[in-house]
Parts: sequence; structure tokens; C-alpha cells
Amino acid sequence: MESSIPKDWLDPVLAILGQGEFGREIQLTTTVRNRWDADTLGQAFIYDVREPLMLALSVAGVTGKLITDQPEPGVTYAFWFYYDNRKFYGKICFFNNKVRLKLLSAHRPNKGEDYL
Repeated sequence: MESSIPKDWLDPVLAILGQGEFGREIQLTTTVRNRWDADTLGQAFIYDVREPLMLALSVAGVTGKLITDQPEPGVTYAFWFYYDNRKFYGKICFFNNKVRLKLLSAHRPNKGEDYL
């Protein structure tokens, strides 16, 4: 079930997204790269995901779903964001060390656009 994403997760995640470097503070998988490329029809580079993620997470009262079954050591939220006027599924793990995050999903919805 979706609920408000807490500020103590949002603030540091937005800071890392805004200032972090891909491959260092912002980690991602080959699957994320490949799905982003495929779902943006090859029109966007992976670093182009930064702005739509930040826009989505900057909206007052943004909602998402806490994901509790991820193997990464941190707190993970799934949420919706938009790129090129199309809805995308995003999922980010904010690591327990509080200085890195991992982009786990950035793709078109697999299960429809109604539920995370």
C-alpha cells in the first residue's frame, strides 16, 4: 500500500541524486541501465534519469511503497515518476551508511500503472 515517503529518507536521497556521481554515490545495475535504454527507446542516457527522479521525489506529500524484501542493506521505496510524458516505476535503496543509494528500478510498469 502506498503512503507518504518520510522526509528522513527523501532529504538525503534528493541530496545524493542532486550531487552524487553515478558509479560512486549513485549505484545501479546493468539491468537498470538496459531497461532504461529500452524503455526510453534509446533516446536517453542513464544520467538522464536523475532529473525525473528528483522531480518526482520533490513533490510535497509524495507517496510510495516501502519494500521490505530487498537484499540490499538499507531502506527501499518504490514510487512513480514520469519521463517524456510516460509513467515509469522507480525503486531506490538508501543504504544504511547514509552516503550512497542504489537505483534498483527505472522502467515502464511491469504490472500496470495502478499499483506499485
